[in-house]
Amino acid sequence: MTKVEFRKAVGENIRSERLQRNMSIDELAELLELTSGFVGLIERGRRGATAYNIHRLSEIFGLSVDKLYMSPNTSSKVTVSEDTSSNIRYRRLMSLSYDLSDTELDFLITTIKGLRQLRASNNSIDED
Repeated sequence: MTKVEFRKAVGENIRSERLQRNMSIDELAELLELTSGFVGLIERGRRGATAYNIHRLSEIFGLSVDKLYMSPNTSSKVTVSEDTSSNIRYRRLMSLSYDLSDTELDFLITTIKGLRQLRASNNSIDED
């Protein structure tokens, strides 16, 4: 496999995984902190993804890195078709919180706890 063929195979795998999750190229670009144009170049095999971006993609998609490197025409490629939207949202949240400071994480945790309390109080009002 040539370098160009390899980049195209990896790009096809990235695009396939993104589409399976009904994720737009803009959403993926935001999670990777790249432009959507650059992600498009990677998906078309015109640019290669860095090792760091492959690592981030594996986290976002919930796949091992080797799954992104497999040739898209091999039968051994594993696809994740039973991925629920809640799992995807969870991974997006984890990806977005990846580089937050301790103070920012504490704020996020406090906010989530507040939302849970608000939901619980709304549910108890609805039950009355």
